[in-house]
Amino acid sequence: MYLPLQLRLTFFYALLLGLALWFFGSAVYTQAEQRAYHDLDNTLSSRATSVRIGKDLSIAQQSGNLPLYLSNSINGLGAGDVAIEVLDSQLHLLATTTSTFQDGLQSSVAGFDTSPIPWDKQAAQWIEAHPNAPDGSPNSIYSTITYQGQHVRVYTTINSGLGLNNIIQTARSEQDIEQSLKDLQALLWRGGAIAAVVG
Repeated sequence: MYLPLQLRLTFFYALLLGLALWFFGSAVYTQAEQRAYHDLDNTLSSRATSVRIGKDLSIAQQSGNLPLYLSNSINGLGAGDVAIEVLDSQLHLLATTTSTFQDGLQSSVAGFDTSPIPWDKQAAQWIEAHPNAPDGSPNSIYSTITYQGQHVRVYTTINSGLGLNNIIQTARSEQDIEQSLKDLQALLWRGGAIAAVVG
């Protein structure tokens, strides 16, 4: 079947445009995804670093007033909804950023009525078994769990201050990141379709 040269060139340029848009869209999406999760990981690790366990925790342990409430100034719940839990070596809750606690669950990250204690038991147990990296620094691990149908990113590390190995877990829902990435993907698809129609 014979196609005129103009029609063949039109199809060829449309194919080139489609491939260019696909590569561009894939690169934009991948970079946005990597940046979002990198920023989330940095937020979680910096919140864990900001937790200072000292005299207050020691006094609370001696008097039996656990869990200790960590003020919102530590976790900044208004900006990021990061939950912080400090656990002992038996994974008992020592301190938390939420003031409500009962029956192994506590009020939690935005969008959840309660959260598990600990957020990620396997990660906490691994950190307890491997508290230090080969260079002697405290070990840490990132994990993603599914809780109440949502993905939650959890950062787990250990605080060896005062001779105690307290496990610190910070957690935040990935729902807003996932929604932003879906919106970006839809925008790229619509933009590609419009460019294909116009092209």
